Amino acid sequence: MGKIEAVLRWYQDELEGRSHLEQNLFDPMAWIVTAPHPLLTAAQVNMQVEFDHTFRTIVWEHGYQGKRVLYISGLHIDISPQAGQRFPLTKFVPWAAFVQQPNGRHYTLEQTELFEQLREGTGLKPL
Repeated sequence: MGKIEAVLRWYQDELEGRSHLEQNLFDPMAWIVTAPHPLLTAAQVNMQVEFDHTFRTIVWEHGYQGKRVLYISGLHIDISPQAGQRFPLTKFVPWAAFVQQPNGRHYTLEQTELFEQLREGTGLKPL
């Protein structure tokens, strides 16, 4: 094992058992810090990892079997209040959705599809 691999292995071992957020961001850190908007990129990476983890948990956990489930992942954005406003403006930007029917069939919606479904206001498509 080379020196760089040993250092990376040490960091990965050190992260074991620590903050979930640190674990989510460790591998893509080079991409994050070189991105034009690092904080937004970090939020995107974390959303993707958490969405993947959660929807896999829903699919495999016995407690969710035979149930209708709608899981929407997204980013909450707090906008500082302007003069005269008492509270910050809060926006939710949907990222992806997971839909499961009681018969076990399920699908995911990426952001564009999710926006279209939400904009139509007719509900999510049945399976």
